Formats: sequence, structure tokens, C-alpha cells
Amino acid sequence: MADTRPDIVVPKGSPLDLYAALNDQIGFPAVTVGDKLELQNKNGLPVYLTSSATAPTNKMQGVRVNSDEFACNDQGDSGAFVSSPVADGLISVKVLS
Repeated sequence: MADTRPDIVVPKGSPLDLYAALNDQIGFPAVTVGDKLELQNKNGLPVYLTSSATAPTNKMQGVRVNSDEFACNDQGDSGAFVSSPVADGLISVKVLS
């Protein structure tokens, strides 16, 4: 069953570690790096999803996720980061089982 979490603000210009952000949410089960995640961009500007163990240096690296679009990482990925290069972004994330 999918576990829908509260929306997450993605700060402009700084890659956000999705696993760390999810684990910072109080009252929800812990998420393990490598769990499959589904992200929805709820903002009017694109965000970028990168599967990597370390934060990307290019803010526009990875899969571009436009407004109201969804993207998933792969089960077993070594990490997941999201970037919003133009302005603060807003995303929702489901942990898929």
C-alpha cells in the first residue's frame, strides 16, 4: 500500500535529499534508502529528480518533472535528490511498496 506523506518544500538552488526529508517527517514509518518513491510536482515550475548517493552539482541534472507530472526512482537506487533551480518547489512523495 502506498504511504502518502505531507507536501515537501524544495528550496531553490539546493538539492534536497528525499530520503532524509521523508525521515524527518514525524509520525510516519522510516524510509530506507533504496525504497521506490513516486514524486508529484505540485508547483508551476519544473523540478529535477536525480538518483544518486550524493547530491548533484548541476541543479538541472536528472529527470525533469513539470507541473502536475509524476516521476519515480528505481527500487534499489543508492539515493534520491530533487532540485528546484528557479524558485522554491512543492512536491508530494509516496513511498511505494
